[in-house]
Amino acid sequence: MAEPSSMRGLWEDVKTGRVELLDLRPPRAFHHDHVPGSVSAPYRLQGFGPSVAAFLSDRGGPPFALVSDNQIVLDAGREALHDSGFIPEAVLVMRMTEWAEAGLPSVRVPDLSVDHLFTERDQYVVMDVREPYEWRSGVIPGALTLPMGTVPDETRKLDRARRYAIVCAHGNRSQSVASFLADQGFDVMNVAGGMMAWLQAGYPVRETASP
Repeated sequence: MAEPSSMRGLWEDVKTGRVELLDLRPPRAFHHDHVPGSVSAPYRLQGFGPSVAAFLSDRGGPPFALVSDNQIVLDAGREALHDSGFIPEAVLVMRMTEWAEAGLPSVRVPDLSVDHLFTERDQYVVMDVREPYEWRSGVIPGALTLPMGTVPDETRKLDRARRYAIVCAHGNRSQSVASFLADQGFDVMNVAGGMMAWLQAGYPVRETASP
């Protein structure tokens, strides 16, 4: 179990920008609940060290820390980065429930079922982050169509007073976008199953012109 003092010290370093926090958990766990300002760097057996080392190099080689809820993963990630010439300033094994119990903030992106979205769709601004060619299969009526890569440049146009339901084809890309927007302070949810689930449920779509 992580010590509250260790977590508070880590948070102070992260929020002041003194360290870059890399979260080694799987993407789904990260997007569901993570430390504000942290970076998703899921550990994998092949290529983890070089890819993360390249990321850190591009950032100017800042001090960084590693976090995971699995000690084995944390040790493996630290060793892989050490082999690539990068040594973390701190490593911490912890669960996000422990982080919350210490009274520290987190970014949470809940899943939203297509059934709930259909019955409560007037409560959300639906944002479809698929690519234009994917819209040919239909778009949820009233949805904003913003390809994933354009979202960072479009955030200034979004209404922070609204709640957003982010949708893609299967619910994976939308997790990343929802997590990004949540980090920017938006109220967002991820549509579980994406447009595949919406279409399988037989809910209405509007057609779009082929690009």
